[in-house]
Amino acid sequence: YKQGGDIGPDDLSQPEPANDMEVLIKTMEGFNEKMHEAMSKFVKELGGVYKQGPLKSAERILAKSQSDYNNDFKKVLDVVRASAVFHSLKDLNNAIVSLMNPGCEITVVRFKDRVTQGLVSGYRDCLINVKINGFDEWIVELQLHLHDIIELKKEGHKIYDLLRVAGWEGDEVEEEELGEHSMRNLAISVLEAGAEE
Repeated sequence: YKQGGDIGPDDLSQPEPANDMEVLIKTMEGFNEKMHEAMSKFVKELGGVYKQGPLKSAERILAKSQSDYNNDFKKVLDVVRASAVFHSLKDLNNAIVSLMNPGCEITVVRFKDRVTQGLVSGYRDCLINVKINGFDEWIVELQLHLHDIIELKKEGHKIYDLLRVAGWEGDEVEEEELGEHSMRNLAISVLEAGAEE
């Protein structure tokens, strides 16, 4: 896996039958379990923990299409979505390499590398849109995460909540600002430790 770059076009959309919202929802409902079976098998074979996301509702699809895609709901690619959590950078890298293998039954159509180029908050993951063999070109989302970074994110929210309960208010920093500095430092430490494995 080559670090530091996104792969795939920004203008992806679901296939033609998705021109009708009802068809989009019914098709994804029909494929949902089988798609998750295929992704779960792939993730577990590579030592990851698979977390099935809920099917995105029609209301959420419409809201996302309005806010992000100029009302084009065919561009909503995370109607079926899941997360894969890996315990080391080595395992995460193996998953990415396996996904890029031409023989893989899961085909990457867009890859957003937020591990080597993390968010401003320091949070890091990979957002991947994929097609799965046998599902007529429908696109789903598979997120790849590092276990330790997810745990750090949870801890950052707990600290913020505790400070608020203790009466912290006024001109103190917002949650986003608290997370930005501390999460960036913690994430870098975790990544540096993982790179030494």
